[in-house]
Amino acid sequence: MGREVPVVTKSEFRSTGFTRAHLGGARLEGWSTVAVLVEQCARLALTDPLVYAYYPGVDAVAHEYGLNDDRYFAELRFADRLVGWILESLPSSSALLITADHGQVEVGRDGWLETGSLAKYIELQAGEGRFRHLYAKQGAAADLAGAARAEFGDQAWVFTRSELINDGWFGEGRPTPSAGRRIGDVVLAAKDRWAFTDPSLRREAQLISAHGSLTEAEMFVPLLGARGVR
Repeated sequence: MGREVPVVTKSEFRSTGFTRAHLGGARLEGWSTVAVLVEQCARLALTDPLVYAYYPGVDAVAHEYGLNDDRYFAELRFADRLVGWILESLPSSSALLITADHGQVEVGRDGWLETGSLAKYIELQAGEGRFRHLYAKQGAAADLAGAARAEFGDQAWVFTRSELINDGWFGEGRPTPSAGRRIGDVVLAAKDRWAFTDPSLRREAQLISAHGSLTEAEMFVPLLGARGVR
């Protein structure tokens, strides 16, 4: 569009590395309360042709309490009201599009699997619990792939880096060398209600719901639209 797009996000997210990585170049507008979020959207819609706003409540509550908890259902009702408040603040010449970046799967506390049996091959781990990147020790990539398939073939789709690149997971052509190195030598994409722990992120295994893998529940997201009513 040739212009900075305003992004309305929680104030504490504005200076994080993740925000800089995926929203670099945007004009960040912080909010501390939902009322401020609504007001920011209404104000910016008067001057900017496109406004991006992020509300993390549904995601956060699902992670903490799961998808079958009354607190999650309460959060869904609140998010529905939030959409209504934003629509009430927008003129009919503005459209509101509502979507999500992913779904979730409830894994519970007993769905997190340790990868300790692969430790002798692993130098480092990264990614999500349901899409775990494993970086092999020098010369151990093939052994890691074989061991991962033998140990977790029933709980995950197991891919090597070259398989992901050759199958076009990261777009057409080849990734740059620096981007390619960021992909795990082996990737575990969890099936069913499983997830894989990272020993350096023990708190992650406290999450009741997780995301990142290839199931329909995680990959199917809504796209709803309505015009403002002010």
